Amino acid sequence: VPRAGAADTGLLKCVPIFYSDLAVIQIESERSLGAAPRVFSGSPDRGRRALEVRQTGLRTYETIATFDPRADGSMNLVVSAVDVNGLAGQQEMTLAQHRVGPEGGSVRSEDGNAVARFGKKGVYETLFGRAYSEEAAGPEDLPVVGSAYRFSPADVPFRLRARLELSYPAGSHRPEKLGVYEQDG
Repeated sequence: VPRAGAADTGLLKCVPIFYSDLAVIQIESERSLGAAPRVFSGSPDRGRRALEVRQTGLRTYETIATFDPRADGSMNLVVSAVDVNGLAGQQEMTLAQHRVGPEGGSVRSEDGNAVARFGKKGVYETLFGRAYSEEAAGPEDLPVVGSAYRFSPADVPFRLRARLELSYPAGSHRPEKLGVYEQDG
């Protein structure tokens, strides 16, 4: 039996669900907790502050992290909890805040190989976008070069078109023969 106050990195599982101006963080514990987890958000512009956490099930909780419309950068979250036996757990997360407003903006993947650029008045209202790298799969006769990317939020209409820029890996054989495909279904 672990001693009270010992750290357990596997106690909490946190999954963010992104929307245009906020993220809902779903928190799940593998064991019963003595109290609801504590969540603190931090960013250079807003400092550190506690977020409200609500219980949604026996071992599940959620909190809402609202993005700052004046900021562009990252929001850091620290989620901590103690189970009924006194075993503490903590998880840290970084949420990207790529702000796109009426003046324009861009959303860039973490590896920098995928960028969506928005011009002036390109969006109806300020949004926070994200670009994720994913494993790419395709038919055998169309070999995949590089990664696939998913941009979010997917449910926000744009006023004008965005420019999408994708980099291909150095040393790609015959880059003029490369194509871009959308995976649908």
